[in-house]
Amino acid sequence: MVAVILTLGACGEEQPSPSLPDGVDSEAANEINWLPPNSPSRTAYWRNARTGQLHQRHYVEVDGQAISEGDIILGPVREVEALSKAALQGQVAAQDVSSMGLTSTGATYIWPNNLVPYTIDPALTYPQRVMDAIAHWEANTPIRFIRRDTTNEDLLPNYVIFQYASSGCSSSVGRRGGAQYTRLSASCSLGNTIHEIGHVVGLWHEHTRLDRDNYISINWDNIAPDAKDNFEQNIDETDDRGAYDYGSIMHYPAYAFAIDSGVKTITTLNGAAIGQRTGLSAGDISAVKALYGFTWAQGTNSVNMGPIADRFCFLTAMSGAFAGYGEYISVSQSNGNWHLSGGSLQVGVSGGAACRSSSKVTSEYSWSQGQLPTNLGSATGRVCFLTHVSGSFDGGAEFVHVYSNNGMWYLGGNSMQTGISARARCVAVSGYSNEYTWEQGAGPTYMDWAGRYSCALTRVQGSFKGGGESVKASVEGGRWILGGSSLQVGVGGRARCFRP
Repeated sequence: MVAVILTLGACGEEQPSPSLPDGVDSEAANEINWLPPNSPSRTAYWRNARTGQLHQRHYVEVDGQAISEGDIILGPVREVEALSKAALQGQVAAQDVSSMGLTSTGATYIWPNNLVPYTIDPALTYPQRVMDAIAHWEANTPIRFIRRDTTNEDLLPNYVIFQYASSGCSSSVGRRGGAQYTRLSASCSLGNTIHEIGHVVGLWHEHTRLDRDNYISINWDNIAPDAKDNFEQNIDETDDRGAYDYGSIMHYPAYAFAIDSGVKTITTLNGAAIGQRTGLSAGDISAVKALYGFTWAQGTNSVNMGPIADRFCFLTAMSGAFAGYGEYISVSQSNGNWHLSGGSLQVGVSGGAACRSSSKVTSEYSWSQGQLPTNLGSATGRVCFLTHVSGSFDGGAEFVHVYSNNGMWYLGGNSMQTGISARARCVAVSGYSNEYTWEQGAGPTYMDWAGRYSCALTRVQGSFKGGGESVKASVEGGRWILGGSSLQVGVGGRARCFRP
């Protein structure tokens, strides 16, 4: 993958980091060297909600908060202790321990629709660093941020507060529900802030990966005794994505928690440098794209969108030439994972998809040209959406459509060409919108707020001849938007928004 990394220089307001011995990664050290010396290590426990297996993670207490690995906020100590006690007694608390930051950032803990609402503490020393870090994330990843205020707070109940801290840099991992904090002292640089937002988005430290021993060596003898817990591997907690990345902005520095500051605690087996705080690496960007919105393009392999269990995936975009030569775009299941893929003999065919959490998803329904519409079942408490589109969209009034009629969902279409077909799935939801429509020549259609809803394609129509035609549901400015582009007449699409 080609790296699209915005190189970040120092801000004019930047304060010098504390004096450190030669060779010590000074910026990365801001995230770990602030902890009180000789802080006693404590243990948090939780049970996997699906398997019941007991897990543990070590932390230290700082200002009433449980801090793990130097800069990861697990939550208030009193709440972590209460949830740990329940886990040791065999319970999985109604408010899952994962909400305290103790488990992996799976589909439940990513930010829906790639949107992170936030506020900035007026007491924060350098708020512009937050804005610059946000700009870096938006320039390089599908993640988008929206300022939460009195005009939208009811629509954005889950959000991050960038809060002033007297020392150190720290953050929760993933979306935790309600207000959560990213705490930044005056010494936290722009690079530190980008790193902490990485935690917010759902990234853990690179050195805790399950496969780390193939790439780095830990010098346990030079790690301060009270800091050894920070080098534990989070086995069963994280979903390692992509190859091990020495250049990740999430990697610990080489001298982290060293007793002898001139001797490394982490040595890379190939001699690569680690601990940079300049910007997101190509591997960071790839990992985030794997966690959030997915895209597939002609000429590439299928995109693995993660485990099938308790998740469903749906199409959000379709573009390129569908001329009847085997073109398709599809969300499918294979080997325990969701995949986004396609096929084409034409140039430029691509598609997009998103995934959300729910175990109440149906098997896949299908319809082909020449058949009657397929009955997908009751429209009460369920919404249905496209998962596969194929065939020739050549301007002969072709369309495929998931629609409701007389209290039932149907999948159907129309074509003057051979081979048009579609597939769909349905999922139980707490509510869904009317169908939104966009057609070529019109401006984008504004749909529901991304803080509460997800939106999926339900209809694709018109002539897709390879002249830049596309239909896409995406998030901009905190709202879902339905739009597209075309040099042909009649291209259009429809979408519904829903709350799982």
